[in-house]
Amino acid sequence: MNHEKMKNWLKQHTLILEESFCDSLRKIVEEYKEQYGYKTMSEVYRLMGISRQQIAYWAANPYSTQTKKTVFDSIKSSRDFLLI
Repeated sequence: MNHEKMKNWLKQHTLILEESFCDSLRKIVEEYKEQYGYKTMSEVYRLMGISRQQIAYWAANPYSTQTKKTVFDSIKSSRDFLLI
């Protein structure tokens, strides 16, 4: 779904997006970094199995779900990364 179609769909259903996927992910990574003492966010992204290129892609294509599913699957199967 492209950006215009998604905006129209949200408007028709009177839905307002609070926070983007990328913003939410960055906030989680930043909190995890501070809580567990990692030096950079890149270390946490690597722990999650994602790259900064993927974050940039998702920021540029906010309605794309092509690669997001693989991230959620890898986070669910990871024993090292816990979201509390």
